[in-house]
Amino acid sequence: MRLGSIKKPNMSVNLKNPYFIAIFTALLAGFFSFIGTWYTAGKQYENILLEERLNSRRIAYHNFLEKIDRMDSPEISKFLHIGTAIDNLIVDAQYQALEDQFEIMVKNLYDYSIYWKLSSDLSLLRLYASDKVNQYADDLLSVLTIVAPEIELSNYPVGFVEFWKANMESQCKYSFYAITEKVQCEERVIIIAAAEIFNLMVNEMRNELMQVPLSR
Repeated sequence: MRLGSIKKPNMSVNLKNPYFIAIFTALLAGFFSFIGTWYTAGKQYENILLEERLNSRRIAYHNFLEKIDRMDSPEISKFLHIGTAIDNLIVDAQYQALEDQFEIMVKNLYDYSIYWKLSSDLSLLRLYASDKVNQYADDLLSVLTIVAPEIELSNYPVGFVEFWKANMESQCKYSFYAITEKVQCEERVIIIAAAEIFNLMVNEMRNELMQVPLSR
């Protein structure tokens, strides 16, 4: 027999072979099943982590708000009531009483006792808080440093922005009808601004707690 007449074996795969089609289909189905299971497991894990974080946020918010309600922190409680007090001033004696409070708070500002107390109270909260609450917390601590405070004004109501720009970005003009003024205009504005930021932060926490699901 001549060498040229030897037939080479057919190495091609018959794609129409039913056994091949069955095996290929099974492998393909297994692959996509694995991908689907992997993706689903990944999403479930992400959801578990998110839910744990939101639960930690709820606990942090509740603990902080309870501390305010119980008045366990006098430094914090003063901020909560300043805005209400200013809105309800009627007679000179009330102005003077609030001015006396401003004097005490300004002294605490300069020795940083308010700053460190609030920084401590906010530390756990800021680990789990939403971006908006954290921004308020950052701005609050920035204002309480007194020296060149910087805040993100885009997060605030128009009235607050106008108040801040008129008194902190130019010569302070805020007038206060106390019989005897005991603090500088800028110092008084710092206290009022800090109180407003604090109240906005507290209201944001309460609003988020009312949301279902909790804001991310």
